Amino acid sequence: MAHPVRQGSVGVSAVGGAVQLVLLQLWTRGATFALNQLALRLITREVLGVVAVEMELLLATLLFLSREAVRMSLLRAPAIDLAGLPARPVQRQPPGAGAVATAAAAGRLVRILPRQAYVRLQALVNFAYLPVAAGGALAVAALTYDEWRRSGAGTGAAAAVVAVPASAVLVYCIAAVVELATEPLYAASVAGGGARLHVRVRVEGAAVLARCVTALGLLILAREAAADDGSRTSVPFDVAVMAFAWAQLAYAACLAVGYWGHYYFLLCRPTVLVAERRHDVRGLDLLMPHELQDEVLAWSFAKQGFLKHLLTEGDKIMSVVLFTPAIQGDYALVERYGSLVARILFQPVEETGRMYFSKALGTKDGDPAAMEADVRAAAQTLQLLLRLYALLGLFFVAFGPNYSGLLIDVLAGRQFAAGTAPAVLAWYCAYVPAMAFNGVAEAFFQSLAAPADLARQARWLAAGWTAFVVAAAVAAPSLGARGVVAANLLAAAVRIGFSWSFVRRFLLEDAPARLRAVHVAAADVGGNADADADTAAARLRAELRPLASLAGALPRSRLVFAAFAVAWGATRASDVLVGWLTLRAKAAHLAVGILMFALTSVCM
Repeated sequence: MAHPVRQGSVGVSAVGGAVQLVLLQLWTRGATFALNQLALRLITREVLGVVAVEMELLLATLLFLSREAVRMSLLRAPAIDLAGLPARPVQRQPPGAGAVATAAAAGRLVRILPRQAYVRLQALVNFAYLPVAAGGALAVAALTYDEWRRSGAGTGAAAAVVAVPASAVLVYCIAAVVELATEPLYAASVAGGGARLHVRVRVEGAAVLARCVTALGLLILAREAAADDGSRTSVPFDVAVMAFAWAQLAYAACLAVGYWGHYYFLLCRPTVLVAERRHDVRGLDLLMPHELQDEVLAWSFAKQGFLKHLLTEGDKIMSVVLFTPAIQGDYALVERYGSLVARILFQPVEETGRMYFSKALGTKDGDPAAMEADVRAAAQTLQLLLRLYALLGLFFVAFGPNYSGLLIDVLAGRQFAAGTAPAVLAWYCAYVPAMAFNGVAEAFFQSLAAPADLARQARWLAAGWTAFVVAAAVAAPSLGARGVVAANLLAAAVRIGFSWSFVRRFLLEDAPARLRAVHVAAADVGGNADADADTAAARLRAELRPLASLAGALPRSRLVFAAFAVAWGATRASDVLVGWLTLRAKAAHLAVGILMFALTSVCM
């Protein structure tokens, strides 16, 4: 007998799944960061540029365009927990299962899958095979394009493309297709709800470990082989790129083995049979496509995914077009460090802020006092977050540029510190506050935006990406990778401008108008409802006006700006005069930074 699903269990399952996914993110990012730090000592800037920009762009494009729309659709599907079906010995022929299936399952445990659940599961599985076909077609197109570029290569940008081993491109494409072959299993994992999330956590965690061990092991072996030949430099370019390619294939193979192995034991031991079927569908047949339907195609999701991919990978696209592999490597190194800071410091605040603003600014029907208090509290919270980000931004701008070389030298080694990476990181320190402001402003927008606002945002995002492309193309020839950082800063300014215009409109127009409407609705008939409502709306607007200004987030005391200016000057002088080339110089330079940090902290 089927047991009803209790609402509380759904909530517990969702929380448990979220915790597992967070742990998966921590593991994958931590393992990847550790691998990068060890591998950076064994590879050159050119290798990092090719692997972290060109090959990752190829892989991300193949995977994103093939599966993102399907995965977004699968998240809306109802849960089907195959493991939750009761298992029992076969004593008689299951209704509609067929004599063949019964004979095959004789003497074994079986689970009977209801017809309705089978139809839902089969639709999801059919849908999940679309990425396999799409990924195969895109991989063939990518290989054809790569071969065409090589056949016409001569000098300039084409020569840089030819520098990438053709075998590495082939292995990355194969790895993408192998990874996409697990999408039906991913669909079954998602269909299982929270009960199946542990499968994803274990399989993907093991795959990340396989990738890390494979890449590092192959690099170490290649380094030892080079040392035996009398060379004590980094691993040869082609060998290093192939090491990362084989590591990516190991990751994909581990995913395939893990997912298919799990579902083999789940569906075949004991066998899962489908009730009320005209023909036999048993075991892993449940994960094969049957009864394909045209309506599973989701072209609208694919179109939105393409725009999102352009916005997400725009800097890598421009880096491939404009820079040599060495400059790409410098930018990739800086971008990885910068994005790590953004995810650790800013993303949790943005997620929490999005939930808070959604709840605090929800409609409070019939309670003007509660609505007014919540709007005021939300505006004050927004301003507090912006002030905190402004102070953090001052620290990044005052200290970051003068310690970028020291940080790169310690974390990545002297070859990266001798390149353009310190200068790129110095500019990136100015981009970090823009990312912070943009994140919290967009969190406020996303918590309240109507469909019309989302349509307007899409147009502004397209405008921001256009501004990024133009600015990068203009600035890169003279500034190199710093030009891409400057272009990112411009694009962030465009997005901040749109989000903050929404914030100002809500605080100064929408919120007072809502308060007035609630006052009128709650007032007694025959009173001065309109006058009282106008007074309340005007009072709220006056209170919110100072909070609707970005300038209000900046420190009010000139002493704070003076302290940060002194800190920048002192650390800049230390960077130029003392430097960071020797251990003693590093210690002295760091001591100056600590002293200036204490000074600015006291003046805040």
